[in-house]
Amino acid sequence: MSFLQKVATELYQEYKTDISSLHIILPTRRACLYFKTFLSEIAEETIFSPKVVSLEDFIVNASGLELEDTSALVFELYDSYKEFDKGVAGSLERFAPMAITMLSDFNLIDRNLVKSHELFEYLDEVKTLERWGEMYGEEGKEEAISSLSRITEYYLFWKNVEQTYNHFREKLESSGRAYGGLAFRWVYENLEQVVEEQRIKCAVFIGFNQLYKAEEMIIRGFQKMNKAKIFWDMDTFYLDASWHEAGKYFKKFRQSGFIKGKKDEISFVENLIQTQKKEIEVISVVNTITQAKTAGHLLNEMIERLISKNEFFKFSTARNHTAVLLPDETMLLPMLYSLPKSTEGVNIQKLVNITMGVSLRNTPLFSLIKNLFQAQENMLRDEEQPLSVYHKDLQRILQHPYIRPINEDENPPLQRMHEENLIYFSVKELSDYKINGWLYAILFEDWGVSSKKDDANGAGNIHKAMRSFFKLIEALAHRFTQEEFSLESEYLFEFYKLLKQIERMIIAFAPDRETHIGNSIFGEIDEELDKKINKNKSENQSKKAKLKIPLKIESFERLLLELMRDRKIPFTGEPIAPIQIMGMLESRALDFENVIIISANEGVFPHGKVLTSSIPFDIRLQFGLPTHTEDDAAYSYNFYRLLQRSKKITLIYASDMEGMRGGEPSRYVHQIKSELAPLENISFYESRLNLPLPTFDNKIRSVEKTPAIIERLEKYLTDEGLSPSYISRYLEEPMRFYEQKVLQLEEPPLMEEDLFQHTYGQVMHEALEELFAPLVGKEITEEWLDKTRNDKENLKLLVERLITKIAGGVIHDTGKNYLLKEVTQSLIPEFLRLQKEEAPIRLIALEQNLVHKITFDIGIDGKIKKIPLKLKGTADRIDIITTKEGIKRLQVIDYKTGKLDAAALKADTFEQLLSDEKAKIIQLVLYKYLFIKAYQANKIKHLPTDFSLEEYEISSGFWFFRKLSSNFTPYALKAEKDLTLDGFLAEVETFLQKVVENMLDASIPFSDVIDVDLWEEEEVE
Repeated sequence: MSFLQKVATELYQEYKTDISSLHIILPTRRACLYFKTFLSEIAEETIFSPKVVSLEDFIVNASGLELEDTSALVFELYDSYKEFDKGVAGSLERFAPMAITMLSDFNLIDRNLVKSHELFEYLDEVKTLERWGEMYGEEGKEEAISSLSRITEYYLFWKNVEQTYNHFREKLESSGRAYGGLAFRWVYENLEQVVEEQRIKCAVFIGFNQLYKAEEMIIRGFQKMNKAKIFWDMDTFYLDASWHEAGKYFKKFRQSGFIKGKKDEISFVENLIQTQKKEIEVISVVNTITQAKTAGHLLNEMIERLISKNEFFKFSTARNHTAVLLPDETMLLPMLYSLPKSTEGVNIQKLVNITMGVSLRNTPLFSLIKNLFQAQENMLRDEEQPLSVYHKDLQRILQHPYIRPINEDENPPLQRMHEENLIYFSVKELSDYKINGWLYAILFEDWGVSSKKDDANGAGNIHKAMRSFFKLIEALAHRFTQEEFSLESEYLFEFYKLLKQIERMIIAFAPDRETHIGNSIFGEIDEELDKKINKNKSENQSKKAKLKIPLKIESFERLLLELMRDRKIPFTGEPIAPIQIMGMLESRALDFENVIIISANEGVFPHGKVLTSSIPFDIRLQFGLPTHTEDDAAYSYNFYRLLQRSKKITLIYASDMEGMRGGEPSRYVHQIKSELAPLENISFYESRLNLPLPTFDNKIRSVEKTPAIIERLEKYLTDEGLSPSYISRYLEEPMRFYEQKVLQLEEPPLMEEDLFQHTYGQVMHEALEELFAPLVGKEITEEWLDKTRNDKENLKLLVERLITKIAGGVIHDTGKNYLLKEVTQSLIPEFLRLQKEEAPIRLIALEQNLVHKITFDIGIDGKIKKIPLKLKGTADRIDIITTKEGIKRLQVIDYKTGKLDAAALKADTFEQLLSDEKAKIIQLVLYKYLFIKAYQANKIKHLPTDFSLEEYEISSGFWFFRKLSSNFTPYALKAEKDLTLDGFLAEVETFLQKVVENMLDASIPFSDVIDVDLWEEEEVE
C-alpha cells in the first residue's frame, strides 16, 4: 500500500464523514489528485470531500494576494530599482541580467523570514571592512584602486538592492499582488486571521520534508493552536544513520522539537529499504538520446510481458505502477518520441500521463524567435540599397521546420539565392512572391533596429517587433490546425500569453500608449488579460505618476528569451495513468512499483552546486538561507523515499556526456553499490548497453562496371566527349570521375560570401578575354600593352563588374574579398608588363574550342567494338611569338590561378604521365594534339599565311598567376624529342586508346585509387 493510501485510510477511519471539515495540504497538486482518488476508493459511504490543496495553492488562497508572473515582476522590479540607481535609469541593459536573480533572492529572504534590514546591514558592514582593507592594505596602488572600485560598486549595488526590496514589497502589497515568498511571509504574519477567515478546524500536512522557515513556522503556528496533524514518511535506513543526508531535515526537526515522537506526528516510520525485496539495475548507455530510447525499450518490454501473462488489464487500471523520472527536463521531448508505439488493443496515450512541463527554451519556436532577432540585427539598411536580409539568416529561417513549406521540397527564394549568389536578399522581393510572400513579409518586417547605441527610437522598435510576432503567431496558428501539430499549437499559445503579458506591462508603464499591439486570435486569454490591465490601471497607476521604460530592442530580446527559458508548457493527459512521466519534485509523496530514472549522471542527478543567488555563501549560512547542502539533502530524500516502496528501480546514465564531470554516474549509483547492494533483500545489477553501431571499412571503395555502366560510359565518350582535364581526373580519382560523369552527381550549391578560388580564377580569365578580344587576328604591341596597363580606372571597373556578374551579390568592398579584388587588379597590369617582353605577339584565338573524333577498336565482352571517341578541350589562348633566338613559336596557353609546381610539368616517357604527380602534363599534351588535329582540319582561323607545322615550334603550357615571374611554362617530355610529328600523334592516340580500353574494361572496377598499369601489356611485349 502506498503512503497516500495509508494516510487516506487512517484519516477516514478516524473522521469518517467528518473528514470533510479537514484542510489537507500536500507538497504538489499531483499528490492532491492521487490522495482524492485513494480517498474515494476507501470511503464506504458517500462523503463530502475535504479541502485538498497543495501548499502553494493554500498560501495563495489564504493570503488573498494575486501572484504575479515573472514577466510582470521584472518590469515592476526595474521600476523600483531605477528609483535608487540612476546609472541604469532609462535602460534595461544593465538590469535585465540580474532581475531574475534578484527576484530569486527576494523570494528566499521572505520565504525564510529573514530580517531583511539585518541582512543588508550585515552586507554593508562586510563590504565596508573590505573597502578599508583595500584602502590601507599592502597591495600595489593600481591593483588597490581597481579592487576598491569593484568593491565600491558592489557596496552601492547592495545599498540600492535594500531600498529596491522595500519599495518593491510595498508597491506590490498596496495593489494586492505578491511573489511567492511574500505571500508565505504574509500568511505567517497573519496566521490567526487566516485560520479564522478560512474557518480551519484542522490542517493536515502530508508528506513534507524540506521546509523553508516560513513553511515550518506556519505549521508550528497550527500546532500551537492545536489545529495541526502531520504525517511524515520516513525509513529507518536513513533516519537512524547520523551520516545519511536523506534524513537531515527529520533529524533537525527532532532536535528542535518540531517532531516530538508522538504517534500522530511520526505516522509512518518504516523499515522498507532493508526488508522489502527490490531489484535495482544500473544501465550505462553511450549518449544522452540513447537514455530515452532505452527507457522506451524497457517500457515496451514491460507491456509485452504483462500482455503475455494476461496481466495487462490490471496494469492499465493501476494507480501507481510505473514512473519515468527526468532529472533533466530537456529529455522530455526525446522521451516522448521514444515511447512504445500504439498497437491493436494497446493505446499508449491512455497509459501515459506527463506531470511536468517543457520549457519554451527546448522547443523549435525558441530557435525561430532567436533567429528573427538575429536577422533584424544583420539586415542591410542602406539609403542606396533596399532593405535586405543576410543570406545565412534567410536560410536559417526559411528552412526552419515551422516555416518550411509543408507541401514543397524547395524554397524558391533559397533557390534564387543560391543560383545568383545573393549575399543579401531584398525584403521587398521576398514579399512579392506569390506563394508565401505574405509570410515572408511578416518574418522580415523592418523593426527599425538601429546600430547606434544611443538610438532614441529604441522603444518604438519594440512595438514593431511585437506586432510582427503577433502576426507570425496568427499565421502559424492557421498552419497548425491539424491534430498532429497539437504540440506546436501549445507552444504558440504559451508564447502568445507571454507576449500579451509583456504588452500589458508596456501599457502599464507607458500609459500614453493605450492601444493593443497584437491581434485578438485567442479571445478568452485576451479578455482575461484586459481585465488585469484595467485593474492595474485603476488600482495601481492612479496612485503614481506616469511611468515610462524606454525598452530598447537589445533589452527586449534579452528579456523575452530569458522569460521564454523560464516559461513552462503544461501537458494534459489521463491524470491517473499507470505510467507517469515526471520530474523529481513532482514525485514527492507518491509511490510506484516500477521506477525508471534517466540522466542519472553526476551534475544532473542531483544538480550540484547550482544556486541562482547573488548573496555570498557565508552570508547565506549566517542568516539561515538554504545552500546547496540543503538542496542536496532534500534531493537525496526524494530519491530514497522512491526506493522505499518500489520493487524495481532502473537508473540509466550516459557515459559520454560533455563537461567537467562528463560520463560520470550519479553519486547515488555509488551509494547504492556500497550501501544497498550488499543487503540480502536487494538484487543489484549493472550493465552496459552496447549498440551495434555501423562500422566504416577503410578499404578502397570499389564499383564493378556493369553492362549498364559500360553503356553509359560509351555514350559519354562518344556524345558528350572526353576532355583532357577529365582524363587526368580519371587517372587521379577514378571514383570521383565515376560519380561526376557516370552517376552525374552534382555538387551541392554553396553560397559564396568569400570569393572561392574558382570564382577568382574565372574573374581573371574573363578579364583577360575581354581585354584581348579586340586584338584576335592582330598583333599585341608594346604601345597597346602600356596603354591598357596604365588605365587603372578601367581595369578596376572591369574587375568589379566581372565579380558582380560571376559571384552575384557577393560583397567585394570589405575584408578578404576586397584583398582578392585588389590582388586581381594588380596581377593584370603585371601580366601585361611581362607580355611586353614577348611583344609583338600575334593573337590567334581566345577560348578556342578544340574538338577531334577518333575511332578505336576496343574489346568488350570478348568482341571487338568500334568506339568513336570525341576528344574536346578549350584553350584559353593561342598566340605566336618570335623568341630572341629567332624561333617562331606557336603557344597553346592555359591560365592557372591555382598552385602548381613547374617540376610536375616535366617527364621522360609517356608512361610517366600515369603517375599522380605527372597527370597534369596530360592536359598540355592533349591540347597540343588537339591543336594539330584542328589545324590539319583547317579549323584554326587567323593563322599567318606562311604557317606550317614544320617551321613552327608548337608549345603547350601554363601561365601561373601565383608565380608570374616564371612566365609562360610549357611542358617538357623527353620522349617527344626523337619523334616526328606523325610519331607524336601516334603515341598520343596509343595513349588515348589505352585509357579508353581501361575505362570500358569490365574487369577493372572504379576505385578510389587506380590500381592497373595501363602500359603493362605493352611492356610485356
